[in-house]
Amino acid sequence: MKDRLFSRVIPIATLGLLVLFKFQNCAPAAKFAGAPGASSPGTVKIVDGTYQQSPVEFLAPSQTVSTASTVIKGVCLGVADGTLVNWAAIPAQNPNQVINSGQVQCESGAFTVTLNDLAFSSCADQVEIRAAMINDSTDTAVTFLAPDCPSATQ
Repeated sequence: MKDRLFSRVIPIATLGLLVLFKFQNCAPAAKFAGAPGASSPGTVKIVDGTYQQSPVEFLAPSQTVSTASTVIKGVCLGVADGTLVNWAAIPAQNPNQVINSGQVQCESGAFTVTLNDLAFSSCADQVEIRAAMINDSTDTAVTFLAPDCPSATQ
């Protein structure tokens, strides 16, 4: 009796698992809420090839800086390792003045800009960091740096 039960249960259970396995991950792909290419502070972006984005982007739209030396990280997708990225630091109050500039390389889909001796004259100052591929300056990534000042309510 026991062998007869197992001879029926095991094939039926196996068949059921195969049917369920076929329909695994059948949910439709999620649609993006915003328009393609729209970027706003706090926007989450998926980096899997389904979303068309610019070749270079910073990880955050703005950052607070507490020291004179800071590291800003970004991504460069769809480009070969060693591809050069131009960057420039520009005071937000005077967009025609360049404080510092240089080039960095994309390595494993990322780039890092290191700024030394960054000085702010007041808590209201901001520095705009721009980055673009060396051969395509039409898609420019931008992030803003602000000093880490104590709030006025303290």
